[in-house]
Amino acid sequence: RRWGSRWRRWVNAVSCPHILLDTCIWLALVDEQDLGDLAGQIKRAHEAGVVHLCTTPTIKEEYSRNVMGRSEKAVRSLRERLKNPKKDIQRYSGDLHKDFLSHAEELVSSTVSLKAIVEKRRLAVDGLVSLCKVLPETDSVLARASRRGLDKLAPLHLDKQSVADAV
Repeated sequence: RRWGSRWRRWVNAVSCPHILLDTCIWLALVDEQDLGDLAGQIKRAHEAGVVHLCTTPTIKEEYSRNVMGRSEKAVRSLRERLKNPKKDIQRYSGDLHKDFLSHAEELVSSTVSLKAIVEKRRLAVDGLVSLCKVLPETDSVLARASRRGLDKLAPLHLDKQSVADAV
């Protein structure tokens, strides 16, 4: 009995994968129409205890710095993609498409409505980022990341990668 709660915590920690998504993935969840409701699926998996979300301070800071620009880009992209409104609205807004289909032509010309769609996605991703456990960037982690860079090991084997990615 005395080991019961410790055992359950250990089993949960071992059997439940921890997922760390890089900044580009968080931003893609905001502006990629083809990802559908992936953010909602990740949130449901996290709430059900199937996965644990984690991040680093650097990823949170990069996301915060870039998310608004990416949201504006998503609105422009959505407006351009709405050549065939019915198909694209169904793909982009998921379960909301029934409401939008009745006003498809109006929606294409209305920047406010397009912004509302993107804003809903951004808020969902913001909520996921806030659920993440922030992993500390300790001196030992920084030293290991630097060592990987000097040894040209992934993710520092390409010139475009940074030590922040390795951390």
